[in-house]
Amino acid sequence: MKAVPFKENEMRIILPKSFVPLEAINGPFFYLAGPVLGGDGWQQDACWMLDRKLKEFYAVVPCRWLQGSPMFPFNVQGRQDQFDRQTHWEHFYLQAVAARGCIVFWLPGESKRNPRQDGSPYARDTYGELGYWRAKLSHNPAIRLVVGAEEGFLGRSQIARNFELDLPKFTIYSSLQETIEVAVNSLR
Repeated sequence: MKAVPFKENEMRIILPKSFVPLEAINGPFFYLAGPVLGGDGWQQDACWMLDRKLKEFYAVVPCRWLQGSPMFPFNVQGRQDQFDRQTHWEHFYLQAVAARGCIVFWLPGESKRNPRQDGSPYARDTYGELGYWRAKLSHNPAIRLVVGAEEGFLGRSQIARNFELDLPKFTIYSSLQETIEVAVNSLR
């Protein structure tokens, strides 16, 4: 597969479980990690913020945006038979972005309008993923990892303490906009 040509000021989004070969990705590369269910669609806001700052970029977004979604037109078409599970897809792209892009965690408080309704705790997968990447960063400071969290995110203070223990100079940002700005600057 050849590199996907960019139109001016256009983002490229890789959605689950689409496989886009890494050699076809030829621009700034981000993974938007954090709560999906109950997160109030923060990933869409993050993509638009990235779009205002960069003329071209790729964002791996673990949301199942379908045709009709405002973000779907930016979806990079790829093979759908490469990954059995979304977890495998996420792992593949997190590792790829860690090697040459920036992993962005945003931790919003749970939505009051659209809370998680499947009976599982809000952000349950995010806590484990964040701990995993904190440990990876403590052993490999070349990884570009940016974390932001709203004041209302349950466990924010514990997450900050855990980062402080392993990475005393690590900053957790308090707004999505600031988190995105730092992520973009990390690739410059």
